[in-house]
Amino acid sequence: MKISISFLFLLFTFFSSSGQSITTYTDYLQKFYVFDNYKIQKLEHLPIKSVKVSDDYLAYEDNVNNFNVYYNGKNTQLEGLVNSYSVYKGMIIYETAGIIWAYTKGEKLVLSTRTISYKAADNIVAFIDVYDRAFKIFTDTIHVLETHTVETVVESYFIAPNTLAYIDAQQNFYYYANGEKHLVAEYFEGNYREDVISYRVGENIIAYVDNYDYTFKTYYNEESNELDSQLPASFKMGKNMVAWVANDGTFSVFYDGEITELASYPPSIYTIKDDILTYVQNGYFYLFYKGKKIEVEPFVPSTYYKDNHTLVYIDQTGYVKAYIDGKFIEITRQPNTDFKLNGNVIYYTVNQNEPRIWFKGEELEF
Repeated sequence: MKISISFLFLLFTFFSSSGQSITTYTDYLQKFYVFDNYKIQKLEHLPIKSVKVSDDYLAYEDNVNNFNVYYNGKNTQLEGLVNSYSVYKGMIIYETAGIIWAYTKGEKLVLSTRTISYKAADNIVAFIDVYDRAFKIFTDTIHVLETHTVETVVESYFIAPNTLAYIDAQQNFYYYANGEKHLVAEYFEGNYREDVISYRVGENIIAYVDNYDYTFKTYYNEESNELDSQLPASFKMGKNMVAWVANDGTFSVFYDGEITELASYPPSIYTIKDDILTYVQNGYFYLFYKGKKIEVEPFVPSTYYKDNHTLVYIDQTGYVKAYIDGKFIEITRQPNTDFKLNGNVIYYTVNQNEPRIWFKGEELEF
């Protein structure tokens, strides 16, 4: 269904912006726009230097390197210049003059004036604060997880949306999520081989190799469960999900408490984003979503993206197709020159670079 976005702009003028509906585009005059929940707003009339966007937040450097953020319908210049910045679903993290800042829900605050390390995901930031000699975490507020009692605050740590896993100075292995810290194992070493990290973290889940018997385990719903009796050849993490290739080549996935064997031999490639696992076997492109194995295409798309509950790709005829929350959808049959996915918004161009947006089952024309 095609709908003029100018009509929708009028229709939804009185509606406030909501998350998971932002995308950006630059027109042929290099003017920079944001699309936010049916509303279009011109942010800059000159070419921008850089831009990063998530479901809820947009950050960019304008033509003279001013650092700007767009959130909840409002565009704000935060700083005159930043050293670096990253955009996540729940916040923006940026660095200026050695200070680490967080911008979330329309407010900015200092995380640390002196840090040697920090890692961030959607709604969480973990960092080693040298000034306070502590390992801290920021969600809505800053919490101290460990203090600097010896030379090393923590040996290692990894982060995923809402979830943190780390090894403290005494080699205790911890899981942190939803404001609670749980001890997973004592005397835990960070590597089972010299060059291979023995644990990784996904949203609400950890996978790790047990130091004592080298079994492969997961920590999920506050319980440790064995996934395999031997070291995995490889493993990757997602939301409530672990996919791994066993030592014998078997390819399996642990999702929402259940193990599913996907194949008796390894895939040529596999990746996870959020709760979508995609993989390639014998030249076929597969999807594992919400406990189901799905054949997507009998070929490997040259370009595809995953975000939230959406997979979007170009088929063999050059058309844009998508798998959205359990259903295959043909986005357009018109020749396209570009496409991207952010949250649940698909942006693409047709004909002579005419912009289109697929949003909530509708094709929107500019």
